[in-house]
Amino acid sequence: GMLSLMATLAELVSMAPTSGGQYHWVSMLAPLRYQRFLGYMTAWLTVTGWQATLASSSLLTGTLIQNIVLLTHPSYAERMENWHGTMLLWAVLLLIYAINTSLPRLFVKFEGYAFVLHLLGFFAVMLPLIFLGEKTSSANVWNQFKNMGEWHTQGLSFCIGIIGTVFAFAGADAAIHVSCYIYLKHRMERLTLSRSCPRKSATRPSWSPGRSSPPSWSTARSASP
Repeated sequence: GMLSLMATLAELVSMAPTSGGQYHWVSMLAPLRYQRFLGYMTAWLTVTGWQATLASSSLLTGTLIQNIVLLTHPSYAERMENWHGTMLLWAVLLLIYAINTSLPRLFVKFEGYAFVLHLLGFFAVMLPLIFLGEKTSSANVWNQFKNMGEWHTQGLSFCIGIIGTVFAFAGADAAIHVSCYIYLKHRMERLTLSRSCPRKSATRPSWSPGRSSPPSWSTARSASP
């Protein structure tokens, strides 16, 4: 699904490269009578998606930090509270705000360090899981489904659980919004979009089967919907 979506966006950006992205294309391709309304609605949906993505990624980062604390200090489980993750969420947001506003000179360096850390972190996590983690059969990995959220059907549980995996594809269209800075934008953006999705697809499945549920999420997952 995401590959088809990225292929469509790549075709659009090759015809009309614009930093506006989706809302600009909707305005261009919509009937003349509805151009402004549909472009306006698409723009606000895009902004809302950006805000939701920022909140989701910050919450994910905050709860990951909380689980690292729990992993290294098991006694923390006795006094762990949900609001701790919320406070870590706000700490991550404040750090992002500081880097983007108060420390603009460090932004490029921070992005470079984050990129290197991201690459090294992938191998730092995957190699111990592959060589030191407990092994299980292929049937358990691919054929066993657990409805730990106690949803009404297995299909509903699957659709809700797959959201975390789909979240990894967020930001694949980022090249669209910097088209004014790209040389040969008609060609380069099309190649960027068409290649980013397969690369995410290649790395995400290798991460998902080896990932275990963080401890602090287990209680929330087992709660009734």
